[in-house]
Amino acid sequence: MVCVAFPAVQQLRLELEFSGAGTNVPARQAHVLHPPARAFFKFQCPYGDCDGRFDLTDAVEAALSSPEHRAMGTLECTGLRARDYLSKQTCALHLRYAIHVVYRQGS
Repeated sequence: MVCVAFPAVQQLRLELEFSGAGTNVPARQAHVLHPPARAFFKFQCPYGDCDGRFDLTDAVEAALSSPEHRAMGTLECTGLRARDYLSKQTCALHLRYAIHVVYRQGS
């Protein structure tokens, strides 16, 4: 839980924007995690036929330790999609993320 892992945090906001070569790029996502939420920062690739995932654990840690209380960056999906499984070509969906931390008053 967020309140156990990060007692001073009131809210974590994760904004995810995807880009790729295909025409059906997944829509933006926003996740707002409050103290009772699970402190789990791994997200499946939004393509239903892909076995990849995005691990934002290090990015959340960077945001928590940043004086600006935020972190931004990009990741690339290295999973395999069903249509490309035999060729072993990776999904290559790009994720641009922004993580914002809001601390409790007085923390």
